[in-house]
Amino acid sequence: MIVHNIALLLTLAFVSTASAALQCVSGCWHNNVFYPVGSTVTCPVISQNCIGRDIPGQCCPEEFCGCTRNGIDYKIGDEVPSFDTCNTCWCDSNLPQPNNIDCTEEFCGCIRNGIEYQDGDEVPSLDTCNTCWCDGTSSPPNNIYCTEIACTSEPTEGPETPEPA
Repeated sequence: MIVHNIALLLTLAFVSTASAALQCVSGCWHNNVFYPVGSTVTCPVISQNCIGRDIPGQCCPEEFCGCTRNGIDYKIGDEVPSFDTCNTCWCDSNLPQPNNIDCTEEFCGCIRNGIEYQDGDEVPSLDTCNTCWCDGTSSPPNNIYCTEIACTSEPTEGPETPEPA
């Protein structure tokens, strides 16, 4: 068990004295018992792979064994949003806090002629007329999309110059 000697507390309690006047006392709460500043409080041990979170007015930290991403808490086993759309993440109790979010490691890009392209990258067109790009987050994933401009079969040499009159 961990013993915390409380030195700085945010909670104020009003206690009555023998003269029936109310007196303001600084301290904290644990198991519905108020402890004045300077009291010794025995706090529960935080489990392995969990963290203690301080709660204003409480003497002991609250045990949190889940995951947090972008300020949102998730329970062990919950799916957690990934930073891309092709991988899946979840809150894993076997990993230590605060990095206990585990994700699949799928490639989120495209492959053309053995070359990998990331989502959003420009991909060389199979012709010289169109522009292509990788959409690694589409369904099905790893699609290469191209503009659909018809290529002319006759080469152009530039703008026509009018003959002198």
